Amino acid sequence: MNFPPWVPRGRRSIQTAPERAIQALLTGSRRFSGAVDLPLDLSIESLEGQLYLGHINSPCSYLPGRDSSLMFLDGRGIGQLYRLMLDRGYRRHGNHLYRPDCGACSECQVLRIPTEDFAPTRSQRRVFKRGQSAFRYEVGPTEYTPEKLALYERYLAHQHARPPVAPQQQSDDPSAHADAASAGSEPESDAKASANANGEGSLSENSYREFFVDSFLGAGTSELRLYVDDRLAGVAILDRAGDALSAVYFYFEPDFARLSPGTYAILLELELAREWGLKWFYPGYFIRDCPAMSYKQNFGPHEIRVPGESVWKASKRT
Repeated sequence: MNFPPWVPRGRRSIQTAPERAIQALLTGSRRFSGAVDLPLDLSIESLEGQLYLGHINSPCSYLPGRDSSLMFLDGRGIGQLYRLMLDRGYRRHGNHLYRPDCGACSECQVLRIPTEDFAPTRSQRRVFKRGQSAFRYEVGPTEYTPEKLALYERYLAHQHARPPVAPQQQSDDPSAHADAASAGSEPESDAKASANANGEGSLSENSYREFFVDSFLGAGTSELRLYVDDRLAGVAILDRAGDALSAVYFYFEPDFARLSPGTYAILLELELAREWGLKWFYPGYFIRDCPAMSYKQNFGPHEIRVPGESVWKASKRT
């Protein structure tokens, strides 16, 4: 199968209907017009005040010697407002949403990829071509099965048994980190994964449902399943909000690690987002000094926004 036609077609400056509707809701306007990125700080602060649940404080999972503080909000009823909150650094966790609130630290940055402009590298083309031959995929509603729970626990055991890699030994191949980390995974979910992998109890069916199945986006959350023949090989949780597709989490069968399923999943999600007419793909936080999170800069071109700032900085892959 030929690689999908990721050819730059230029960027549209006109907002989508969901974006215009959301802005009208936040500003109290009845007219949906203009293509302006409104300063929504006051609106976001108002939402935070109304939906605030609390903070979770812990040592940072990604930057040694630092502390992490995550602000959690109740996501029920927020609906498509989540699209704008993605740009403000929020991510979804079940029926909640959260963002880092770590004082002076702003290393967890928002990275997004324009689906029409995405241009894969030669290495990424090879991974995609190999994956197209090895995997078949299905997209459907999120659901719990014992098979998925068993796969997730094998994935955790595999990931957290990996020995540390010295900087000089790290591969230049982006798949080395895309497949060592969960595409779309974030600090809170990885901390939870570590606890389960370190003997603090196996993940229960209820916990699985709370994280992977429940969603305040309802039908806006879906599940991408990869198979090798009839064997489940990977599961990705995806959120669709307005003109964007957001990768929430991806886990895979360790037996198929050689096929670079993490990289393949990102490339497939980018192609699906393009086919669905979505303008942006959000792979999760970008943390420059953490290989497990910085690999996302290898997918480009992309834009990066520091939470609290209003400007997106266009970047090419490094």
